[in-house]
Amino acid sequence: MHVSAKADYALRALLEIAAGQPRPVSMAELVERQALPRSFAVSILPELRRAGFVRMRRDGAVGYTLARPAESITVGEVLRVVDGPPVLVRGVPPGELAYPAAAGGLAGLWRRAEAGLSVLLGETSLADLLAGMLAGQAVPS
Repeated sequence: MHVSAKADYALRALLEIAAGQPRPVSMAELVERQALPRSFAVSILPELRRAGFVRMRRDGAVGYTLARPAESITVGEVLRVVDGPPVLVRGVPPGELAYPAAAGGLAGLWRRAEAGLSVLLGETSLADLLAGMLAGQAVPS
């Protein structure tokens, strides 16, 4: 699995916005608190808005709030929107792979890896991360 900087920054921005609920969080706050490149915030926030993760609020100053409860936004959903499928082998989804002869078992391995990762990421919400939980396990500090 490869998580791009864009996906990492998107998750960090969403977590910062979720932690600020119900108060809108400004772009400047996101950039400062998460040490995000400003150019990233300018480009990813509209994308997160179009994907239905955040709302832009303009009451006084511009700020962002979650468009849905943090419990309903999963890490897997965000990663798929920002980066595409969580597991690719040479740019190909595991379900489309076939290997000859002795390497034939690799396709099944990649499919199992994708399935396991999809379950973990699909069960882990922003709320879980904010609460310090990862798929039911306490996150070590």
